[in-house]
Amino acid sequence: MCPGPRAWVLDQMLAALPPPRQTPRPAKARISPADLAPALGMSLRRLGLLFQA
Repeated sequence: MCPGPRAWVLDQMLAALPPPRQTPRPAKARISPADLAPALGMSLRRLGLLFQA
């Protein structure tokens, strides 16, 4: 069974993220679009459209 294009895109985006840094504040359990956008150089709007469907 092939993963859908959406799953593939998410895999590519997660692979493109830098390794996590140690930060004084507690780590968030979920990655928000606001965290992903700067790392990927994408606009928030485009990222939001990806996660809507």
